[in-house]
Amino acid sequence: MSSELIIVVSKYLYIYLGLFLGSVGSIGNLLTISTFVGLKNYRSLPSSTFLAGSALGEQLVLLSSAFPDSLTYMSGYDFYGTSVSMCKSTSFLYFAGGVIALTCMYLAAIDRYLQTCRSAARREWMTLYTARLLVFLAILVSSGISVPFAIYRNVTPDYQLCQYVNSIFKRIASLMYAIVGVPMPIILLSVFGFLTWHNLKASSQHQRSRLVTHQLNQQVARMILIQTSMVVVSVLPASLLQAYFLTTGKGSQGVTVADKFLLCTTQLLLYAHSCASFYVYLLVSPTFRRRVKIMLCLKQFHSTRVVAFTLQTNATRMQTIIS
Repeated sequence: MSSELIIVVSKYLYIYLGLFLGSVGSIGNLLTISTFVGLKNYRSLPSSTFLAGSALGEQLVLLSSAFPDSLTYMSGYDFYGTSVSMCKSTSFLYFAGGVIALTCMYLAAIDRYLQTCRSAARREWMTLYTARLLVFLAILVSSGISVPFAIYRNVTPDYQLCQYVNSIFKRIASLMYAIVGVPMPIILLSVFGFLTWHNLKASSQHQRSRLVTHQLNQQVARMILIQTSMVVVSVLPASLLQAYFLTTGKGSQGVTVADKFLLCTTQLLLYAHSCASFYVYLLVSPTFRRRVKIMLCLKQFHSTRVVAFTLQTNATRMQTIIS
């Protein structure tokens, strides 16, 4: 494949596929937030707060990356470099949104683990107030650690490009993307997934319903597998590519035409991750599908339960969202 053809393919992938993923993802993220925050029964569950927070973070990523990238290739000049404020704000929102989304995903995994513990105190620890406080703190901390990304990126006077102006922080940023984007999600989700499975096996030995336990096993397995797979498939290639650019001294954008094409492909995978959560929930959760249809007035409301199933032992009640 010639260099000219690779450039053309990359350009149109960014323009059309990037705009498509950004638009579809924005619709999905807004519907996710509306469903988990707007519907009364969902609002009462701590897990819905984490899932809504994750959708908010993913939406910030799309707004600060997918649309500006597509407009850059459509217009032929660096859209990020149109102004200093655009350069700094998109840099800040991109990293902050990604950290918020991943942190809320971790909290959702921890919440599922706590709800399968034998200890009643642990099951009752994650209250709605605690969940909202944790999401607020996640947003606050993510914003704080994202400030340097805005400080050390600026529009270069010669080429009007939005780039890092500090060589030391440029290397630090690449390492942060590689660490935060790959090892942490895989390790944390895997650890709490294993702990949840361990609790589920133990619960079956303490006179819990086998049918309900099987349903809970299936639900947790689907959620953990899908979330972890989405992170690995979408984020791992981009992080490995940035690590390669860093070690070879090619900068964050690469040097050759092949580098540019690989960067385009991995970036589009990141967009796919940011827009996929809503559609994954629709796929794996009949309850979520029903509630979205009701919210959009596509289905007449009947007496349906938001909570997928309830385990009740003595005075303790465990709830999960996705059935």
